Amino acid sequence: MYQDYLEEVKKVPDLTLGQILLLVVVILLGVGLVIFMDTLELVPLIFLVATGILVYSLVSQSSKLKTVEDKYREAAPSEWVKKTEDNLYSMNVQEKVELHGSGGIFLNQISSKDFTDYRYVVKTENGYQLRTLSKQYKGLSEGDIYIQEKPETVSPKIILEQHQYKEKEFNKVFGSREQRVIFVVPEGTVQTKFEEGVIK
Repeated sequence: MYQDYLEEVKKVPDLTLGQILLLVVVILLGVGLVIFMDTLELVPLIFLVATGILVYSLVSQSSKLKTVEDKYREAAPSEWVKKTEDNLYSMNVQEKVELHGSGGIFLNQISSKDFTDYRYVVKTENGYQLRTLSKQYKGLSEGDIYIQEKPETVSPKIILEQHQYKEKEFNKVFGSREQRVIFVVPEGTVQTKFEEGVIK
């Protein structure tokens, strides 16, 4: 599919023959007026017309390229690829939503009127570390964060996935797509407490 994309891009002309001829005619007309009429009064007008033709040509070319890019940006096959995976460790801090499993709390949701964040513990080479999701993965919205319950044998973890094109060349052209975070916790451990309309 990437080769098809390159072929379509090649078919978009830099400037059409008609646009080039029109530009040449306008420039020659301007030079002719200056030489034969011995006047420079029309030069700014001719310059404006030539500039207008050039700008129109470039905008037209850019629009055609964007159409081709949009077509392949949507049509090219893509997939979610795991970028990082860290095990979650139990913590004793209690916040709004608690995910209990194997005798511990693995994830705390912190909510306010228009903000939601998550705290969790991972193990680093220097010891256990309490992390905040918004600081670790900037730019994620609530729609990019998932909690999955898995069988008890699966250890709790946080996974960062990135939506990428299967043909790697498209990632270089269009850039890699959106990211999402998945918290994996043991099955049956998600507990949500409601009190006076507020998630506790």
